[in-house]
Amino acid sequence: MKKVLSLILLVILTVCFSSCSSNEKEVICLFTWEGYVPLDIIEKFTKETGIEVNYTNFSTNEEMYAKLKAVNAGEYDVVLASDYIFETMARDGGLMTEIDKTKISNWSNISKSYLNKNFDPGNKYTVPYATGSTLIAYNPKTSPVKVTGYKDLLNPKLKGQIVSIDEMRVVIGMMNLMLGNSLNETDEQKLADAKDALNKLMPNVLTFNSDKPHEVLLSGEATVGLMYSSQVSAAIAENSDIEVVYPVEGIGIGIDSFCIPFNAPNKEGAYKFIDFLNRPEINAAIMPQIQYGTTNAAAVDLLDDEFKNNKAINIPEEYTLNSEIICDVGDVNNVYSDIWTQAKMSTQ
Repeated sequence: MKKVLSLILLVILTVCFSSCSSNEKEVICLFTWEGYVPLDIIEKFTKETGIEVNYTNFSTNEEMYAKLKAVNAGEYDVVLASDYIFETMARDGGLMTEIDKTKISNWSNISKSYLNKNFDPGNKYTVPYATGSTLIAYNPKTSPVKVTGYKDLLNPKLKGQIVSIDEMRVVIGMMNLMLGNSLNETDEQKLADAKDALNKLMPNVLTFNSDKPHEVLLSGEATVGLMYSSQVSAAIAENSDIEVVYPVEGIGIGIDSFCIPFNAPNKEGAYKFIDFLNRPEINAAIMPQIQYGTTNAAAVDLLDDEFKNNKAINIPEEYTLNSEIICDVGDVNNVYSDIWTQAKMSTQ
């Protein structure tokens, strides 16, 4: 699912060099998307514990995975990323620490709805943080076509008018759903069909942008956006003409979670940080800022009605009953990668 926007500007508290250790102060290094843990929350954690947080960013799950492998997981203490990539990391082995739940006093606050998922049975390696979806946002006053689902994004009238998140599995997954197939399709012929669909979509894509696609929509450069629910919410907050679309072909649901790298320099600090963010009052303070759904059952009652009624974040149940979570597809991931690379090269 990452995915991610915070409505506040991220300020990096300290600079993360090759190591996050410090001889003078206790430090943890957090690796996630820009702004996904708000500054005020980090400041509260540091004030309470004395532990400073070095915040470094990635743009895609694949970028994070490649970096983590390159440094042998020894540079970061806490990684916050999306569901399917943890399955890939677990399959490779040696990248993640098994979670000691006794060190997370707020574990019981996590909703059972988000535990024991296919990407990490028993939550051996991960601790849920937030949930979101990939949705469509568009401005019906400026779009040349009515948009109800992914199929409409292929309409030639939308040439050069779509901004899309730059996530291989998400975008190809949308093509799979459009064709009536699984988000995690592995059948060779069905993936060939998805490739054809993606190639038809590409002329309509103005730009790929995972960090701030809503800004391209708000500027008027694009009239349609394929983006995360938080970004849809941000767009609507700035321009009431923009509408959220629940694609008729289906919706992919994502669960973003924490893991602790196997060679994390400060595992004890990492546990304290994860536990802190699972306090009900802390979690409830985070979600309106990042505009994602909470996975923390104890935080729900602390959220205000405006947030609970946000249509981009809290999707009606009838649209999510048959939703899928992106899964690791093993060696078939190479097929997805080839499809993605060839499609993007065709537009250059």
